[in-house]
Order: sequence, then C-alpha cells, then structure tokens
Amino acid sequence: MNVVCCTSWSYQGYVQYGKRFLASYLKHCPWPLVVYYEGYEPDEPGPTYVNLLKDEECCDFLLRHRSDSKANGVVSRRDGKLVIDYRFQAVKWARKVFALTSPTRPPCDRWVWFDADVEFTRKPPKDFFRKHCPEGALATYLGRKDWHHSECGFVAYNMNCGAEAFLEEFRDMYRTDFVFKYPEWHDSYVFDQLRKAWENENHFFHNLSAGVEGMHVWPKTPLGKFSTHNKGVIAKQAAYGDS
Repeated sequence: MNVVCCTSWSYQGYVQYGKRFLASYLKHCPWPLVVYYEGYEPDEPGPTYVNLLKDEECCDFLLRHRSDSKANGVVSRRDGKLVIDYRFQAVKWARKVFALTSPTRPPCDRWVWFDADVEFTRKPPKDFFRKHCPEGALATYLGRKDWHHSECGFVAYNMNCGAEAFLEEFRDMYRTDFVFKYPEWHDSYVFDQLRKAWENENHFFHNLSAGVEGMHVWPKTPLGKFSTHNKGVIAKQAAYGDS
C-alpha cells in the first residue's frame, strides 16, 4: 500500500508547532510527507514542500474574504465584545482544505491528513493503515458522538475508492463560496455534510473512534498509541508555551 501523508501551516504555525511536528514525524514515521507552507519553506530534508500561496484558487478565496470580518470568525457577543469563533473562520480553515485537495497531490493509495499540531511519540505499527483503514472505505476519520461534528485532525482518504471525486467536491465548497450556505464554515463541519451526503449514496466511511466518549477522542483510538494531538489553545500552551 502506497501511503503519503500531508499537512500545512502558516509561518506562525511553523514556529509554534510545525518544527516539532517535523522533528517527530521524521524521527518516527516511514511514510512520505508533503508539507503545504506559507511564508517560509523549511529546510529540514525529507518532505516535499509546496508553496500553498501558488494555488490560484486558494489565493482567490483568501483575497475575496480577507477583509470580511465574519468570514474571519469575528462575532459579537451579547455584552458587545468582539470574539473569534472557530465555527466561522472560513479564511483560516480554507487553507487546510485547499492544501488537502491540492492538484499537486502525488499518486498514492492513501492520502492522509495530519494536523500540524500533532506530535509523534513513537514509531507507528507498520500495518497501521492496512489494519485500521478498510479497503472498502472511502475515508477513515474520527467521529465524535458527544459533539456535533467530527475531529478532522486525521483523515485517511482511499484514492482507490472514490476519494478523488470527494476531495474535488470538498474544494468546490470553498472555491465557489458554497461553504457560506452552511451554518458553520470550518473544514470538520463541511467534511461531515459531504460525508453524510455520500453515505446516502452508499459510500462507506470508517469511523476510527466509534463509541468513544468525550470531546477529545484521539487518545482513545489506535492513533493515541503513537501520537498526541495538541488540539486547542490550552493544549498548545501546555505543549509549546508562549512560542
């Protein structure tokens, strides 16, 4: 099975957590890695580096909405204070979607997304994808029964089972601004809406965290045996400090 993994980050993300992602990935993981970067091309040897800002469709989306406060997640609370709500940060999450769906994707059987705030703690089992990502599944993902959307810090797409068309439709949600028709505009919510529509057309998606309770399902799945996802502000502060 030909597995290729991918991730993306801004320059700030590289400084805060991308360096540690790279160091741990290159130490423990055997799979080729594609990194979609903004602002600074890392010099660590090994991965394939792709400048995300050379993606014209990505740049068009960012330019269209960069001055739209709502598309950047700025909302007003009842007390009149402005806050950032992740559910509406379309400009932020679009970068991830355009990276994941980039036409620069190399030929592979599994195209696997890891968020860049993941840290690998030991070598994964050699048969991880063969064992945990069924051949008949278009994608293997982390569902959350106690929350209204999945945790898309990891998704393994089966390129031999219809994932190419799914990824193209995923890109279209942002390329055409259709994403703004949804009640939430982040990648995990949009992924779930597409997944449910495709499941209704008899496509199979494998939930790696089926039955797991709570918000942070990662540690209770096979991923937790060799990696940690420093998801959210509190986890990042604990892992990376104020960098």
